[in-house]
Amino acid sequence: MGKKLKFKTYNLDLGNKKLVELHSKSLDKHGVLKGRNKKETKVLKATCMHHKLNKKGKLKSRVSDVDKNGVCHCLMCEADFRALPYTKEDRKKALADSLNLIDNTKFYATAVGVNESAQRVLAEAAVTMRVVAKINKKVTKIVMKKDNLSEKKKKNDVESTLGSWSTKRK
Repeated sequence: MGKKLKFKTYNLDLGNKKLVELHSKSLDKHGVLKGRNKKETKVLKATCMHHKLNKKGKLKSRVSDVDKNGVCHCLMCEADFRALPYTKEDRKKALADSLNLIDNTKFYATAVGVNESAQRVLAEAAVTMRVVAKINKKVTKIVMKKDNLSEKKKKNDVESTLGSWSTKRK
């Protein structure tokens, strides 16, 4: 089989702090996540929850306005992501695509002999993706319920898909 390939895997040790609290304290003067080194910055950006705590301890969204394609941009980690909640069909397709990528990678990674820690990351990713889909389903239900309540209270030009963290369309 040849030489074992080694891939760097990150052991995420985020301490006992809540993620939003950790990210709020890791912002530079421009409001972008910054770690003590490149590795820590990558981990902070990968774990970004797209919210920060203000000086009074209130949760504040850090996403820019939703563009015409329904995409918003996180000002902290600089990620672009879909602003609208996933429908059941969209969620199934996204999960299938993600699992297909993971399964493909697991197959070839094992065939070429990657190290055990990389194989474990891939195995955990497959399990985690299924959990993410279930969490997304539950969160989407809550968002939709909150949207229905807020639509009854006020009808204006504000996108209500993000509930109290709403953003206006450009």
